[in-house]
Amino acid sequence: METTIYQESQTMPTWFALLICLLGVAGILCVFLTCSAEEFGFALLALFLCFIVLALFSRMKVVITTSELRFGFAIWRKRVALRDIRVLGIEPIPVLAGFGVHYYGGKWVYNARFKGQGVHLVCQGKKHYLIRSNNPEALLSMLKTATTTR
Repeated sequence: METTIYQESQTMPTWFALLICLLGVAGILCVFLTCSAEEFGFALLALFLCFIVLALFSRMKVVITTSELRFGFAIWRKRVALRDIRVLGIEPIPVLAGFGVHYYGGKWVYNARFKGQGVHLVCQGKKHYLIRSNNPEALLSMLKTATTTR
């Protein structure tokens, strides 16, 4: 069993999850009042899929062990050996970057909130990642320490 050096988790803001749920329910009511049963069934299925995606991307974890960095969501995780990481620094994550996992500004952004700061990494000399953190200074410090001892 590997020793965990650093760990943090982030969750999506509750107000955002509630807003998505309310918009979904309002959309279903509009479809129900104006459309046929077949269209209503399709809208209900779409709402169900949106809730599943919302649940899967609502919590993100970052873990540094003695040999690797793990980060990501329930179904979309990355594992990178510490020897393959070059830490570049802390960068702001703009609101337009959204949340979840996506390619934005030349980097893969892992973000469970809308804005904040993240640590910019280069893995295996080519892939750039921006990992949002509740405490980016601590994450940066731990990554620098862990990658220089390897």
